[in-house]
Amino acid sequence: MPRVAARTTRVIRLLAPVDKLVESSIWILYPSRTYTIIIYKTITQEEQYVQDLDTVEALFILPLLKANPPVMPAAKLDEFIREVFGNILDLRGCNRRLVEAMYVRQREQAPIIERTGDIFIDAAVTFRLAYPTYVGHLPLAEKRLKNEIESNANLRLFLEV
Repeated sequence: MPRVAARTTRVIRLLAPVDKLVESSIWILYPSRTYTIIIYKTITQEEQYVQDLDTVEALFILPLLKANPPVMPAAKLDEFIREVFGNILDLRGCNRRLVEAMYVRQREQAPIIERTGDIFIDAAVTFRLAYPTYVGHLPLAEKRLKNEIESNANLRLFLEV
């Protein structure tokens, strides 16, 4: 987490004074200023998304696995986590690789990033495997969570704390 936070701070520092990074005369030569700003914002948002997925693991998945007393029997808990959280950690891996590729491009082309389409095309290859599985399973995950909350007082208590 500290590594991601440090990168986020670095990107924000680059984004906030983006006009000051490059003399205004160069911005006239490079009309891609808006594009560059959007790329910096995209990097920041992708970092936040990866951090959000880290938070899901840290606040829900791992504590559920370590809860004492357990919120449900171990075999049922493993199934519950698989059904409710699905392949969320795969999504995190996909997005983490996207962020890393964007960092590389940022280092190569900063302060004016001229192209990123190839990065997103490469990411789409891995996204097409992970995201449809996650999205397709979401209604079942919501139903399982709702049913388990209604029938399991220990889980309700765990979620309230």
